[in-house]
Amino acid sequence: ARLYLGNGGATFLGLILGVSAVRSGLAFGPGWGPFAALAILALPATDTAVVTLSRWLAARPVGKGGTDHLSHRLVRLRLSTAGAATVHGAAALAASGGVALAVKLGHTPILGVLAAFVVAGAGMLAVRAYDDSTPHRVRHLALGATAALACGALAGVPSVLSAVSSLREARSQFASGVAAARGLDLPRADEAFARAGRSSAQAERALSSPLTAVASVLPVLANNLSAARSIASGAGSMAEAAREAVAAGDLFPKGPDGPHFGLVQGQIQAAPWQEAQQRLSRSVQLTGSALSGVRSNGGQLVGRVALARRQFLQEGQRVLGTLQQARDAVSLVPEIFGTDGPNTWFLAIENPVEARATGGFLGAFGILKADGGRLSIARFDSDLGLPAVARPPAASAEFMARYDRFDARAMWQNVNMTPDFPTAAALMAGMWQQATGTKVDGVISLDAQALDELLRLVGPVTVTGGETISADNFLPVALNQAYVRFSQKQQRVSYLLDVARVVWSRISAGHVGNLGAVAGSLERAIRGKHLLVWIPGREALLGRLGVAGGLDPQQGTDYLLVVGQNAAGNKVDYYAERSIDYTVQIGPRKSAGASVTAPFIVGPYLPADAVGLNRSYVSVYMPLTSGIVGARVGGASVGMESETEAGLSVASRFLEVLPGQSSTLNVATSGTVPTSGEYRLVVQRQPTLNPDRFRLEVVLPEGASPVGPLPVGARANGRVVGWSGLLDADRVFTIRYEESGRQWWRMGIAAIWQRLGL
Repeated sequence: ARLYLGNGGATFLGLILGVSAVRSGLAFGPGWGPFAALAILALPATDTAVVTLSRWLAARPVGKGGTDHLSHRLVRLRLSTAGAATVHGAAALAASGGVALAVKLGHTPILGVLAAFVVAGAGMLAVRAYDDSTPHRVRHLALGATAALACGALAGVPSVLSAVSSLREARSQFASGVAAARGLDLPRADEAFARAGRSSAQAERALSSPLTAVASVLPVLANNLSAARSIASGAGSMAEAAREAVAAGDLFPKGPDGPHFGLVQGQIQAAPWQEAQQRLSRSVQLTGSALSGVRSNGGQLVGRVALARRQFLQEGQRVLGTLQQARDAVSLVPEIFGTDGPNTWFLAIENPVEARATGGFLGAFGILKADGGRLSIARFDSDLGLPAVARPPAASAEFMARYDRFDARAMWQNVNMTPDFPTAAALMAGMWQQATGTKVDGVISLDAQALDELLRLVGPVTVTGGETISADNFLPVALNQAYVRFSQKQQRVSYLLDVARVVWSRISAGHVGNLGAVAGSLERAIRGKHLLVWIPGREALLGRLGVAGGLDPQQGTDYLLVVGQNAAGNKVDYYAERSIDYTVQIGPRKSAGASVTAPFIVGPYLPADAVGLNRSYVSVYMPLTSGIVGARVGGASVGMESETEAGLSVASRFLEVLPGQSSTLNVATSGTVPTSGEYRLVVQRQPTLNPDRFRLEVVLPEGASPVGPLPVGARANGRVVGWSGLLDADRVFTIRYEESGRQWWRMGIAAIWQRLGL
C-alpha cells in the first residue's frame, strides 16, 4: 500500500480540509474564525511548519522533497508505518474534536488545540531528520530567540483571557446601570456603574501585568494590546462619567417615584440646576477623553479587537450625545426661568389644522415673564389679540423675494411660512417689538401635539362646565370637535384658552411627575418638532438639544424636505394625509437622478359641513446642485417656481385637492452625489398632525453592491436599497457601496466561500 496519494489525492483531501476549515471558522464569528480554521488544519499546518523550519535551519532547499515530514520523524522514533498513520489520524481527530467542543464550551478548546500542536511541532522539530547535515548555529540561535519570544507572548494569554472576561462583566453592569437610571432607581444605577468601573480596572491591570510585557514590544501584538488597554481604561472613565450623571440626578427634590423637576408655584431653585450642570459637564469631559483615548489606538488590529474598538466608539458616541443633551438642557432651564435675571419670552401656539411650514398658523400666543426662577404668564390670548404690524421688520433679500408676496413680515398668520424656525422666530420677535415697543428675549413655539404631551404629564383636567380633558381626547376635541360645537370663533377661543389656563395652573403647582416623565414627554415633543425654541446667541446649544428647528443642508449630502401650506384658509389639514416617495438613481461619474412623488390626500369629512377645497402651497427643498428636469400633477406636465432659501433649491407650486380625493405631485431632478462609494441623505420633516409616510429607494451604479451596515430598517435587493416607514422625525440615511472590480479585494477568504455557498 502507498502512504502518499499523489498530487490528485492530495488536492482532493486539501479541498475537503480547506472547505471544512472555512465552514468551521464562519461559525465562530469575527476574530475567532481564522483560529478555528487553523485548528482544523493544525496537522498539515504543523507538518508544513516543521519541514520548512528544518530545511531552513539545515540550509537545504525548502521546495525540494525529502524524508523530513512528521510521518518520517515518527518512524525515526521507532514507530511502525501503521503506528505513524494511527498517530496522524488521532491528531486530526483531536483537532476536529477540539473545534466541535468549542461550539459548546466557547473558544478555550481552540486555544488548547493550537497550543498542543505548537508543543508537538517543537518536539518533532527536535527529532533529527538529516544524517548528513551540519547544524547552522546562527539559524538555531534565531530559532531559539523566536521560540523564546513566542513563549513570552503566550505567557500573556491567561491575562488577556482574564481581561476579556472582566470587560464583558463591565459591559453587562453598565447596561444594568443604564436600565436602572432610566427607571430613576439611582442607588441601584450608581452601584451597577461602580461595579462596571471595578471590572474595567481589573481588565486594565490584567492587560498591563508583567506577563504581557513581551507581547507589548512585538509588532501587531503591541498594537492590539495597546488598543485593548485603551478600551479598558475608556470603559473605566465611562463608568465614572455615568456615576457623575447619576449624582447630578440625585441633586433634585425626591418624591415617591424618584427625583422631581422641583417646580413649586411656578418657581425653581437655581442651586440644584447649577451643581447638576457642573457634574454633567465633568461627565461629558470624561466620556470625551475616553473616546479620544480609544480613537488614538488603531492600526493593525485583529478582528475581535477591531470589533470591540468599533463597538466601544459607536456606543460611547451615543452616550456622549445623551450626556451633552442632558448638560445643555440643565443649563437652559434656569435661563428660561430667569434665575440669573429677568427674561421675557414670546409664546407661539401653532394650530396644525391649518398647515404652515413649522407646523400650523398662530392660533394663540402668550407673553411669559421669568425672574428669580419663577415663570409666569403675563398675557395669554388668541390670534385675535395679536397687534397689527405697521412697519415690517427687516429680512434678507432672499426671504423677501420668496415670502413678501404672502405678507409674511406683517401678517402673523403667515410669519412661519418659512420652514427655518430661527428665521420665523426672529421675525415674530421683530414684529412684536415693532407693534408694541416691547422687546422679547426669545421665542418658544408649541403646537397641539406638544400641548397633548403636557396633558400627559399633568393628568386629566376639568374645565368650565365640568368637562374632563386628557391626553386621550385633547386632540380631537381641540382640533375638530370644537369647530363643530362652537359656531362663533370667540366661543371656541375662550374654551381652548380655558383648557390652557387650567393646564398651566397644574404645571406651575409642580404637578408634572418625576424627571423621567418630564424627559420622556419632552423627548417625544422634540423628536416630532412640536416644541421649538429660539434664543439669540444660543443657536448651537438649541441645535444640540434638537429644538432649533432650522433647515439643515449638510455639506456633502443629498437633502429632501417637502412642505405643504394651507392656502385656502380652512381647517381641512386635520384630515389631510401625505406620503412621499423618493427614488434616487446613481449613475457613473457620481451623476444622479432623483424623483419625488408626493400624493396629497384629504380624508373623510362630515357631510353636514361645507365642502372645502384643500389648496396647498407645496415646496420641495433640494441641494443647490440639483436641477429640476420635469414636474407632473396627475400625469400632466406642469411648471414649478424655482427659488433658493438657506443654501437650498426650492421648487414650488399650488396644488388643489378635493375632499376624499388625492392629487399627486411628481418632481424629477438631476445632479451629482458628492463622493463615490457613499450616498448620504438628510430628510427633514414638516411637523404635520398626521406624520408623512416616507419611502426611499436608492439604485446604486451598475455592478455596485452595498457594503457595511445599512440604515436601520433598510433592505437591500441586489444594487437596490430601500426603506419605508413613518417620517415622525428628521432622518439621516447613509449607504456605502463598492463598484464592480473592487469588492473582492475587501472580502476575506471566508466571505468568498460563503458567497459560493460552500
